[in-house]
Amino acid sequence: MKWKSVLKQGLLVILSVAFIGYGIYCFGYGVKAYAQQLEQQDWTRTTAEVIAVKSKRDGRTKFYDIAYEYAVDGDVFSGIADGELHSKEPGDSIEIKYNPDSPKDSTSLLEPRISVVIMNFLGMVVFCLMGTFPLRSVFPKKKKNVKEKIS
Repeated sequence: MKWKSVLKQGLLVILSVAFIGYGIYCFGYGVKAYAQQLEQQDWTRTTAEVIAVKSKRDGRTKFYDIAYEYAVDGDVFSGIADGELHSKEPGDSIEIKYNPDSPKDSTSLLEPRISVVIMNFLGMVVFCLMGTFPLRSVFPKKKKNVKEKIS
């Protein structure tokens, strides 16, 4: 029976480490995404033409992936604005940014969003807290004996 207890504690420790690790990963992902957005701040803005729209659902929310084309110095490039909340029709125009050093790289995100860091930080907190609860059962608090309580 002792091996079952050790196995259970081992699984709880692995589960805890997985939750805490994923929480830290979430935060790192948010910081990396925000840093990338900051690097794109000086990219050149232009107008792109919508060429296709695909809708998708995430629960009750409907999102749109919008394929677009834009021209830079006579060359035509394409990109996708994914996860947009508002639909567009083919032929409509949207504002995008592209990398002046590599015009094939573009984004529909015009301003950096600190919310990506905040949301991923909150995700880290939640997952780290979820990871600490199983550890509490593996490493319970030590009980003080009666002599220590009296003195």
